[in-house]
Amino acid sequence: MPLNGNLSDFPLGDVIQLLNNTKKTGSLKLEAGGDFSGETGEINFSAGRIVSAVSNKGLLGKSAFLHFYEWHEGNFSFAEMSIRSEVNIEESTESLLIEGARVIEEWTKISGVIKSLSLVVNLTPVPPEGVSEVKFSRDEWKILRTVDGKKTIKEIADELKLADFEVSRIIYGLIASGLVEKVKEGITPSGIELSVKIKPEFYLIEEAAYIDSQLLEKWKVQYELETIEKIILHIAGVKDVIINVKPKNNLDGLILIPEEIASELGIKEKEKMFIEPLK
Repeated sequence: MPLNGNLSDFPLGDVIQLLNNTKKTGSLKLEAGGDFSGETGEINFSAGRIVSAVSNKGLLGKSAFLHFYEWHEGNFSFAEMSIRSEVNIEESTESLLIEGARVIEEWTKISGVIKSLSLVVNLTPVPPEGVSEVKFSRDEWKILRTVDGKKTIKEIADELKLADFEVSRIIYGLIASGLVEKVKEGITPSGIELSVKIKPEFYLIEEAAYIDSQLLEKWKVQYELETIEKIILHIAGVKDVIINVKPKNNLDGLILIPEEIASELGIKEKEKMFIEPLK
């Protein structure tokens, strides 16, 4: 019998515990919402034991598994089937659940400093004393070489094919040690990150972007607005763009943009974009 639901109602750890206790064999499909909209993943089980994990952002094994613990919104579905995927996880399911709980706990601490994956950091102009004696891990060196005062934490993680949590954890430590400093948050508190879906002009009735109708209703209540007719697109490397907006059902985590407008602004399919209502 298929098992499906929403991660906001049934946290990933609870779902995995259920599959482990009932000794299920099959595939758990995950589709992220919220800040991670557009990302998907898969965890495979054999008699309740996790044997492999993969995400569409290129993460494999344990890295992919722990990355899924960052998703607090989205959908999951499990189907019983024989598993033919290559084993890329050797740890026991019990130890993975413990590490997943650690991710949740550490995120609480990290989020006090790194409030958004759109945070931009740069190397400090004057490194603290004794930095030449510090021994960095391989991933720390990779991140230090990638930090440039322009890339967001999310962009660094995507470029290095590392989990957002791992990059955030390392940058949190580098900020605490004085090696890097915060430059700016890439999004205002009222904004949200959505994944771009480009559609031909004839598919859309009007020259406007389309976002989920529930999101527009939420913003109306939140900002006490009677209507929301325009939104602001925060596009990397481009001045903020104001565009007409229309509601459309079942667009959770997505923004539909007409082909012509996307081409004019240099917007690509599946690109992550921050938007906010024009108030």
